[in-house]
Amino acid sequence: MKPPFKFSFFSFLFIFILISTSSLTTPKVKGKTDISSSVKRGAILDRNFEPIALSTEFYKAYYLIEEGFFSKNPSPLVAKYLPSFLELPKKGLWLLSDNIDSKEVEKLKREENVFIESYYVRLLLQPFMKFLIGEVINETGVSGLEMIFNGVLKEGNWIRISLDMKLQRELYHRIKNNPLSVAVIDLKSGEFLVYWEPSESSYFTQYFPLSDFGLNREEVSSLRWELGEIKVVNKNSKVKITPLHLAKWFFNKACNNTEELTLLPRVPLCQPSLEVFAKFPCIFYLENKVLYLAFKKDRLIILMDEIVEKPQIKLNNLKHLAQKL
Repeated sequence: MKPPFKFSFFSFLFIFILISTSSLTTPKVKGKTDISSSVKRGAILDRNFEPIALSTEFYKAYYLIEEGFFSKNPSPLVAKYLPSFLELPKKGLWLLSDNIDSKEVEKLKREENVFIESYYVRLLLQPFMKFLIGEVINETGVSGLEMIFNGVLKEGNWIRISLDMKLQRELYHRIKNNPLSVAVIDLKSGEFLVYWEPSESSYFTQYFPLSDFGLNREEVSSLRWELGEIKVVNKNSKVKITPLHLAKWFFNKACNNTEELTLLPRVPLCQPSLEVFAKFPCIFYLENKVLYLAFKKDRLIILMDEIVEKPQIKLNNLKHLAQKL
């Protein structure tokens, strides 16, 4: 039985924002006019419903200066946002503030000639996840999962991924200054529980000769996951694969299936059998890199790092990290 769900700070923040954010408004009569913004972009959550990225609402307040403005005295509430009369135009819209809270908005809505504009700002609550989550410009995903699931998110729907942000944060704090690649895969389901690639490189998608892994061509196939297709290639009469192809091979062998690895939640498909890997090597030296594999609680842990010097020290560090995951 799974342990009862515990709310994290980020989960509380996410729910609070959903409840407190006002719905979109429609234009009203003079003195109580709002300028509506687009549909609020959906959130990206981890497997435990902890928010990783979400949109929160901000407000701008404008004041309409009409002919004969100087014959009127704006209210004290409006006046506190206005500069001296000498700096104001004779007529037109004047920006009172581009960052006001919802309580102040409700007061300003009651003022004559005040217009409120609501807009959304995308917040990445875990900035170190930018390499995977991606970026949003003008409420449109332009990279990463924000781009891949842009249509769903733009409609206001949230998506949930398979990563465990508690484990992901623990990993990040251990290796944030080290450019290695790390993945933890649940062999029961093929879900990625942890996935980390340094922004400046991607070891897991680099190609190496199939012969380096001791596999036959018919044993491996292209990987199709949420980030796209990674093909098995034949270059210069040599078949080449990536470490992610090897990870898929392990999952398929352990679960006796042909399913793909995934970054989305999935129910368990099997009780994995690990006996087949008893004599399989867990250490691969690939060009100037070392790939280390470990099995722990029906999980496959994959670590890959560059070897600059002293390979044994590097390998020992990877083994130590695997014990902590």
